[in-house]
Amino acid sequence: MGKKYFGDKAIKKAEKFSYSEVSSRKYKVGIKLFNEIRFLKPYEELKKYKKPLLFVHGDKDSYVDYQNSVRFSKLLKAKLITIKNGEHGFQDKKEWREKAIKETVNFYSSISIA
Repeated sequence: MGKKYFGDKAIKKAEKFSYSEVSSRKYKVGIKLFNEIRFLKPYEELKKYKKPLLFVHGDKDSYVDYQNSVRFSKLLKAKLITIKNGEHGFQDKKEWREKAIKETVNFYSSISIA
C-alpha cells in the first residue's frame, strides 16, 4: 500500500494538485500528510514509550505486512495478537472484529496505564 499509494508518483501528484487519491475508494490525501510520512519514524517514537504495547494484526493483511508486526512487537517487547486469516481493518468478518475488540479490551483491562 505504501509504495502503491504513497510512492513518488503520488507525491508528485500531491505536489502539483495539493492532494493525491489513494485506495480503490479514491480518498483524497493532502500534501501535508505526504510530507509528514517522509519524516515519520513510528518505531523510534514507540521505543521511547515505556508502557505496555499491543499489536493486533491479521496474518493475511494485504495492506500492511504482518511480518512487520511480528518483528516490531519483538523489538519493542510488545504483545502481539494475531487474527488468524484476518484482513486489514477486520471489517470483512464479524469474528475478526470481535476477537480484535475482545483482545484489546482484555489487554487494557489487565494493565495499569496510569
